[in-house]
Amino acid sequence: QAAVDAVSWRALHEVSAPAEIVGEALAATRGLPEGRFRLVRYGVAAPGGDGDAAELRARLAPEGRLLVGMVTASRSREKGFDPFVEALAQAREQVHAVIVGPHPGEQFERRLGELGLNGRVTLEGSRTRVDSHYHAIDCLVLPSIAREAVPLVILEAAAASRPSIASRLSGVPEAIVDGETGVLVEPGDVAAL
Repeated sequence: QAAVDAVSWRALHEVSAPAEIVGEALAATRGLPEGRFRLVRYGVAAPGGDGDAAELRARLAPEGRLLVGMVTASRSREKGFDPFVEALAQAREQVHAVIVGPHPGEQFERRLGELGLNGRVTLEGSRTRVDSHYHAIDCLVLPSIAREAVPLVILEAAAASRPSIASRLSGVPEAIVDGETGVLVEPGDVAAL
């Protein structure tokens, strides 16, 4: 790997990434030469679809209940599905949740039943557009327990004027001002989540 890295660094003028932590990690673990990293922040458009949000919200969180959402493109357990539902099980019954995107599967669905969450968690599955979901939720939850660069879902939720509760790892703290635009918790800390 070191030989490949040395050749790569000589061939590249710069390496761009959306988080400072990526450049720091490449320098520390892969020998990225000083001055070759360039921070290029992601940009996102404000999500449309707010016209459908009231109907969606009424279906997902009836009677004006609080609605938290998890949006993911991966079914990997590293996305924090387990801490998310364990925390939800400890929350008041008035808190409902929606998971948009794939989930870990039948075992996860059984876990929802074991935790008594079948009526409080809606599994929406994969969607080509999630704009309406951002407008329907009160808060995005990003409970990842492994590396993240700067998850676009945080930026998309912010563009819909929604705060995030997210794990303090990798580039996530570069996207959330703790206590202002969201809340950061330690990865896997169910009680804090």
